[in-house]
Amino acid sequence: MQATTWVLCQMALLPLLFSAGVWAARFHLFAAWRACTLWWADRLGLPLIANPQHLPGDALGLSWTAHAGWGQPPTGLSLWVVAGATLLTLLASGLLRGHATPLRYLVRVLCGIQALSVLYFAALPGEFPYPVDRHAHDLASTGFVTMLAVPVLLALGYGVVTVSLVRKLAFTALVLGYFALYVPHQLVLHLLVLHHLGTVFMPLLFMAFGALFNMLVFVALYAWTASLTIANTPPSPSGAMEVGVGVGQ
Repeated sequence: MQATTWVLCQMALLPLLFSAGVWAARFHLFAAWRACTLWWADRLGLPLIANPQHLPGDALGLSWTAHAGWGQPPTGLSLWVVAGATLLTLLASGLLRGHATPLRYLVRVLCGIQALSVLYFAALPGEFPYPVDRHAHDLASTGFVTMLAVPVLLALGYGVVTVSLVRKLAFTALVLGYFALYVPHQLVLHLLVLHHLGTVFMPLLFMAFGALFNMLVFVALYAWTASLTIANTPPSPSGAMEVGVGVGQ
């Protein structure tokens, strides 16, 4: 199918409109994420409160009020326990064979990140220079940037399959809505791990389950929406699925 002027206009205007809408709603979005995070923190016993001195550059305005031993850098025995658990996980990854081989390499990469974190805390014990409050702020900011990029990425992705304008609007709104709900719960999960297991796991959470994981989630959502489109696309007379740029006429 040919890329008509109408199709190209959609590819240019739809991302602009959706991303502008996300940007315009940023303060309401952050307020909703803050309320959701505090709601869960109250029920899960997380030492998190609203910061009375909420600065404009702080996305969520949250303060981590953990006492010593909770959400703090590990020392002594606890660091050895984390190191031992990392080593055991690395050794156990050798049991993943056959169809599970890709998972084995993923587990080993995660163990490598965690091992580097353990070495850092062993070499530089004491207060971790990256507080939990900052981690919460950066994770929320990363989620927001992901939402800004979603319409653009979807516009590019839908250029390889035939997607109607209604589906483009619905799928983009659906993916944005998913991330709007996903980001605060991702943050709560991070805080829960940091609270009970300590900040030695913060590098792993940030590098493997932060922005990179968000992109994997997006790819999975795009694959799902694209599969719905392909499943409802009638085959061409030759029996092959028609693939083109943009939307049906």
